[in-house]
Amino acid sequence: MGCHTWCFQKDKDLSTEELASMIRERINESLVYNGRRFGKNKNVKYLLDFSEFLEENVANYEKLTELWEEVSLSADIELHNKVLYKSVDFHDIFRVGNYPEDVLLSLDDTKQFLKDNDCSDISEELINEFWEKYPTGMIHFG
Repeated sequence: MGCHTWCFQKDKDLSTEELASMIRERINESLVYNGRRFGKNKNVKYLLDFSEFLEENVANYEKLTELWEEVSLSADIELHNKVLYKSVDFHDIFRVGNYPEDVLLSLDDTKQFLKDNDCSDISEELINEFWEKYPTGMIHFG
């Protein structure tokens, strides 16, 4: 069967300040949620550690990207090369094994990936439709 293909549309380029703000917002939301639901627990400590790390690295985009991976719990939002992507209603337009880390940013990338890998359940119609509708989109696997 293979792993899933996840499809996204480009939302916007993301500055270091915008990314730091998104992370700060996510940490604060999590602190409120965890505090209400569990009282003081070790999740709150981790979130406070994340908050401290954020403030120490607020100007370092690479470090902020690492922190985003820790605090972003949504599969609907992805960050890649300083671009924010949001999920769209295309999913599993083909399958591939071994959970590759590849990121496909064009129809040409996708065609080359399909040629170079053992893929299954390929829907050329959906692949073409996705790239026609979202030419600045992204596909990744998971």
